[in-house]
Amino acid sequence: MWETTNLYWLGFTYGYNLGQCLWSSNINCKQYLDVTAGAGGREAHTEGLILLGTRWQFVNLSKNYSPTIQIFTGLMNISDSERNTKVGVYGAGFGLTTSLHEKLNVKWQNRIGGGDQFWAQTMFSISLNLDSWVETTGSVLKTTIEAPKTFFEWFNSLKEKSK
Repeated sequence: MWETTNLYWLGFTYGYNLGQCLWSSNINCKQYLDVTAGAGGREAHTEGLILLGTRWQFVNLSKNYSPTIQIFTGLMNISDSERNTKVGVYGAGFGLTTSLHEKLNVKWQNRIGGGDQFWAQTMFSISLNLDSWVETTGSVLKTTIEAPKTFFEWFNSLKEKSK
């Protein structure tokens, strides 16, 4: 978000691991497909943003930090008393990621880009790895959904035996 007087910015990025980088046989390079969405603004001014991009992260290095490079493009909606318009957004970024725990990372990112004007951002963020949580929740839901079916089959079999 690049309006000079934004009071807030709230967003998230969902990154999907595509595996090893396309141009490299180096196993330390991982490629991600990122979807970023967010909103920012101030009194009577709102900005909405959605970006699609790719990110390359160089992991498993001997250092505690993993460098990242990213490119992205997307759409931004700007709404205030003077305008309600959508503009194309594009940019690139670089950053460092360090792991505090196997499920918790801290990231520092710099981004530059353009749209209706040139902009730059520096962000510090916390990243949670929810892969195992999603798998666990999915298996619990599957068990919960299958359990009534099993109960009803058992109940119906009792009814059949009693006939």
